[in-house]
Amino acid sequence: LLSGVMLGFLGSSLVSLVMALSAGQGVQSALYWLLGDLSRARFESAGLALVMAAVSVVGLMSMHRSIDTLLLGEEGALSLGTDVPRLRARLLLFSSAIVAVCVSAAGMIGFIGLMVPHGARAALGSKHRGVIPCAAVWGAAALVWSDLLAKNLLQPNEVPVGVVTSLVGAPIFLWMILRKTGSA
Repeated sequence: LLSGVMLGFLGSSLVSLVMALSAGQGVQSALYWLLGDLSRARFESAGLALVMAAVSVVGLMSMHRSIDTLLLGEEGALSLGTDVPRLRARLLLFSSAIVAVCVSAAGMIGFIGLMVPHGARAALGSKHRGVIPCAAVWGAAALVWSDLLAKNLLQPNEVPVGVVTSLVGAPIFLWMILRKTGSA
């Protein structure tokens, strides 16, 4: 956890350095990317993101049974013949690819990837055969609705979509945590 926090600080410092050395328009572009922004997205670049995301979802779907064995814990998965280290490496590869493509295309849009899979699991159960494609479709729909809200919330100004997803997602996530711990 602390290593992740330190890497986050390092990344934040590097982004701040780039922003400090950039011209005014560069700073605004960087800020909007950090906040999550779809206004600069172009159809031409969406093709690569779509292909990468589709390949990653298909890759994850091909492992759905093995992923399900992880629900039994590491020892349970091992006892069923799952090569847990190899599976985790493949999960990291496909998950990282999806995140990298999405973040490079639209910036830091938080809570879609955190909240939507929990909602899909709550609606469909824990089997990944249904959760993975459902989370992909629901995540896309949640992003479209968030972007629509971002464009129309404070017209004529446009709010970065990452701000909308965080304003909606953070309270829901806190409620989920408090509910799970019995505090809410």
